[in-house]
Amino acid sequence: LRTADTEFRLTTPFCAVSLSALDGRPLSGSKKILLVAAARCANTGMQWNAERTSISNHWGGPPLLIEPVEGQLKLRHPASLEWVPLDGAGRPQAGKETHLTPRDGVCTIPLAEADATVWCFLRQR
Repeated sequence: LRTADTEFRLTTPFCAVSLSALDGRPLSGSKKILLVAAARCANTGMQWNAERTSISNHWGGPPLLIEPVEGQLKLRHPASLEWVPLDGAGRPQAGKETHLTPRDGVCTIPLAEADATVWCFLRQR
């Protein structure tokens, strides 16, 4: 899938991925971008009924179990970016930052099982 600013190359068969500029600029010039990449997820102990139409009051609890989205995004962006995975509370995961240097005006954003997060923050370096 390709848009004006991004090419999505995903290997996870069922997922939703979005990029949102947090500074009101177009993605290609934004200095702050939120990446949301979600596949199947559920609370630990959550239980569906036999028809899989309701969980009634069987919500389960933490921790949230997620299927990581895998693949890569190619974002048209002229500046170097720092990719920061966020934890379940939206806090940066210390020591997991990755520096992305554009090649021909495109930054490649990796999505891997090892990162196992739904939210990532991209900021211009």
